[in-house]
Amino acid sequence: MIKTFSDDQIKAVKEIGFGGLLSLKVKRTATDMLSWLVDCFDHGSCMFTIDGKKDFVVTEFDVYDVFCLPCKTSKKVEEISRCANVINPDYDLKVKWRSHFGLMGENDQIPVGFLESKIPLLVDGGEEFRQLFIMHAFSSFLAPTSNRTVDLRIVKCLVDVNQIRIYNWSKYVLDRLCEAVKSYKEGNIEWFCGCVLMLEIIYFHRLRFRNVVLNSTIPLIQHWTDVDIRDRIRNEKLSKGFGCGILEFDTYPVSEKLQFEDGQVVCNQFKEAPVNQTSGKESVVYEGVRSNVKGVIQFELPASSMSNEEIRSIAIDEVYEKFLLMKRDLEVVSNFYMNELKVLFQTRKSNDASTSTPPMSQTDLFFMNPRVHEIVDEIVSLVNWINVVVGEVPRIGFEHVLSNGKSKCSLAMDVSLFGDKVTYVTEYMKSSNKDMKVLDAVVQELVDYCISDYHGFDLNEVLVSFGKPFEITRNEFLSLGAPAIAISSVIIDCWAMLLNENQKSSAHGPQKLYFGVSQSAFLLKVANTDSNTQDIDKLFDIWSRWLFIPCNDFDIANVELIFVPILLNEHFFLIVVNLKEEKLQFIDNMSYDTKYMSEVEKFSDVLSDMLSTFLDQRLPQSNDSVKNMIEYTLESPSVNWKSGKQKNNDSGIYTMVSMLYFDGADVFDCDVLKTVSTRRTLRAQIAATLVLSDMNIVRDEVLEKLSEFRLIRSQVAKEVFDGIKKKTKQGKKEKKV
Repeated sequence: MIKTFSDDQIKAVKEIGFGGLLSLKVKRTATDMLSWLVDCFDHGSCMFTIDGKKDFVVTEFDVYDVFCLPCKTSKKVEEISRCANVINPDYDLKVKWRSHFGLMGENDQIPVGFLESKIPLLVDGGEEFRQLFIMHAFSSFLAPTSNRTVDLRIVKCLVDVNQIRIYNWSKYVLDRLCEAVKSYKEGNIEWFCGCVLMLEIIYFHRLRFRNVVLNSTIPLIQHWTDVDIRDRIRNEKLSKGFGCGILEFDTYPVSEKLQFEDGQVVCNQFKEAPVNQTSGKESVVYEGVRSNVKGVIQFELPASSMSNEEIRSIAIDEVYEKFLLMKRDLEVVSNFYMNELKVLFQTRKSNDASTSTPPMSQTDLFFMNPRVHEIVDEIVSLVNWINVVVGEVPRIGFEHVLSNGKSKCSLAMDVSLFGDKVTYVTEYMKSSNKDMKVLDAVVQELVDYCISDYHGFDLNEVLVSFGKPFEITRNEFLSLGAPAIAISSVIIDCWAMLLNENQKSSAHGPQKLYFGVSQSAFLLKVANTDSNTQDIDKLFDIWSRWLFIPCNDFDIANVELIFVPILLNEHFFLIVVNLKEEKLQFIDNMSYDTKYMSEVEKFSDVLSDMLSTFLDQRLPQSNDSVKNMIEYTLESPSVNWKSGKQKNNDSGIYTMVSMLYFDGADVFDCDVLKTVSTRRTLRAQIAATLVLSDMNIVRDEVLEKLSEFRLIRSQVAKEVFDGIKKKTKQGKKEKKV
């Protein structure tokens, strides 16, 4: 949600003292070590005990270290009374907030979703926004409720928004954590309702694991992503158990050693990270003038430059954020000195007319040469390339492939950042050279590597893994680089998983549900045989697994569109169940005669019958649109990209892009599907998106191998080319014979 905030909303969050939360990059809570963390934490003494020799006390300063919430103030957060309504002095306040959302029952609960719908609309960052933001931050994250409803305990402290920042929110979050641990250990609640992420990060920084000293600049939350946390937990599991490491006694809590005023640290006294840190210290271009203080250079940010907050808001991961900061800083520094050189040059030109001033030296002339400037620019580009590809290769999102905020995939076709010429190994990339120029050079290299069947590669190597059976091997990836054959079904299955994950991150909850294409074999079997309860049970079992596979755990309560990709005779097409408009929509790149369409209609009738039964059993309450599904009519949206050909192996591309962009309208125009050249590019973008997704467990290993392959790419390309040349020559010779 905070990724979409306006400038006024960001400013408001900072003014109420909760600006540290804007650094949050983690999107989900890792529960792998929850039980262990809770067992180690004593809610009475706030003592975290790893073993007999390693323990520390968690204080409000630890909370400040993680989130930078208001701390060390004398104003205690006052909760509203929790006694019966008839004698509750704060009852009117609770009624006021319930009625604000149209709820009239005296015990009605306000769903957190109501806040999530309202907050994005309050772009001015005014009083209501500030109140709702605090309510949402606590109810969903800092002291989450188990049933996704708003906790009204803190509303007394929100009446005067100007006073929000004077309360000791850090201590309150710690108190609520202790309360949650107590209830959980005593068995009073089934789900843990404290901020386990905070406890997790405190532990990560306190324990020097593998002797790696972490970045201690605060808020500590800025240094962690889902991938970082997952990697740390995975590595700790490889040891003899959680807690193996050296306890940090001197560094933390960082804020305990700093000076506070009005709940916040007075000035930027944050410690610089040690040399062997895992996350780099945030680059800062100071908004001042060049300083005369020894060891300090300050530059004034031009109006056109992005601030740190703006960069952080658009960055898709930590590596991309560091890249943008570095790029911005280099531009600021180089422009500053370039302007000074121009002024100096103009001054000297004007003085050249005077005989009292000597002519420019050879050194000055050298540095004013435009070619020298070009060389410097090339060096800067080379440094960027080395840092991105060789230095910190793991966990890069590659800006324009995975670029749309919270989502895991995007198909924005943007201009290359680097413009390097890639030496291709595969014939597909060579023949598509002009089309691939819209992609980053890094992405071109990655795709070329993944769709290569070079004899030195293992065709069974897993390049994408979302957890078994959702794994794509190199052999299956070859289908993306071979338009003459149909795309492998597992590629579309993994694509559907990505899209489902994206839907979970949408502001209003998932409104689209995607099934994989593998289920279509059972669906076709049910459609082409008499009622066989075993086949129907198998189909329902597959659909159920699509709702509850580990990555997704999909909530179907608000779903409006259900996408069902079908594979029939090596051809893919799509049927969309439109629950909102109560109709079925048939999307295919080919045109058919009346006879074939009657078969499709027969098949769609079976789908609506089976799906209505399946959903009716799983929705929490009666849903008329589901019950009426058996009466849905089949329609085909008007499209501007039909091929009309009776054999087109791009049908998988048409299907996957339609799954991404189709929104249920009667007209579905999609220009990127119209030409062969753009569809060839889409193949590459889909391949890169799957490999670079945050969900891909083996992404780091693939990128490491890609980095190693760069060293021999030219040699392999020549070897492959010579092999093709030899094969072609042999073929001509045999033909002549």
